[in-house]
Formats: sequence, structure tokens, C-alpha cells
Amino acid sequence: MDEEKLKKIEKFVKEKSSERDWIHIRQMRPIGKILSDKEGANKDIVDMAILFHDIGKSKVGEENHEIESEKIARSFLEENEFDGNFIQSVCDAIIRHAGPWKENGEMPQTIE
Repeated sequence: MDEEKLKKIEKFVKEKSSERDWIHIRQMRPIGKILSDKEGANKDIVDMAILFHDIGKSKVGEENHEIESEKIARSFLEENEFDGNFIQSVCDAIIRHAGPWKENGEMPQTIE
């Protein structure tokens, strides 16, 4: 991932997240890197999904925040001209991070 793009994303997410959520995101990123290595997942997809996974809480609270998080991520990534397949993979990971046990929840389709 281009360092300049990554810094722009981090700034955007930090500004849109509560302090608590930003701390959580920062704590999850190293874990995501370790798991990506161990499981052979795409590190950039995992990192983007971690960055955006809770951003929707700032608008809608805890309940179904993954839906809003996915919308925000998709919009931001499209506006910044990321590849469509990359965007879809990130958004799939975000929308499914709440797990299949939720109403209408689905199992992830990829390792990410």
C-alpha cells in the first residue's frame, strides 16, 4: 500500500472515529498483520477492513454499525480510485465482521 494513501486513510478514519474506537483500531492492526501472515490473507485488504470496520459507530451507534461502516468505506475508497475488486473485498470483510450469528448474517467468502 502506498504510504501517502495509507496516511490519508488513517487521518480520515481517526477524524471520523471516537477516541475509544480509534484506540481499538490501532490495537487490532498488529493482530491483523500477524493473522494475515499466518493465514495467507491479503494484508492490505485486512488492514483496510480493520481501519474502516467500526467507523459507522460514529453515525449509528453499535447496532448494525457494520452496514454504515461498509457504506463509508466504499464511498471513501471509490472517491480515492481504489481498484473495484479491492474495494469489494474490503467491504465484504467489514460487513461480515459482526459475524454470521447476526440476523441475516453470512459466512465470509474469503480468508480476509
